Amino acid sequence: MQVEEWGLRDLAYRIEKQGKGFYTLMRYKATGKAVAELERNLKLTDGILRYLTTRAVEDSPMTSPSAPRVYSDEPPRRNYDDRRNYDDRRNYDDNRSRGGDRDPST
Repeated sequence: MQVEEWGLRDLAYRIEKQGKGFYTLMRYKATGKAVAELERNLKLTDGILRYLTTRAVEDSPMTSPSAPRVYSDEPPRRNYDDRRNYDDRRNYDDNRSRGGDRDPST
């Protein structure tokens, strides 16, 4: 069993008049009956406002969801200015507003 305590964080919305909550991530392997028993205990515990149980794929990485993400496979994102010269686009729009169809960069 692996337990990560994320600490006190703001809730996305108020729950039972609470604006903050203590987040904990638990990863474990268990049978369906054991999961049902754990959820039953979580429901009965007064200090637990919400819980979420999900089933993970066996091969899923064990990195923390709160850890910074590194996207080494993907090329860096480009903004509009990188795809086309900003001045060319501005001139093109100016030309079209005067009724011209020709792109001034050609």
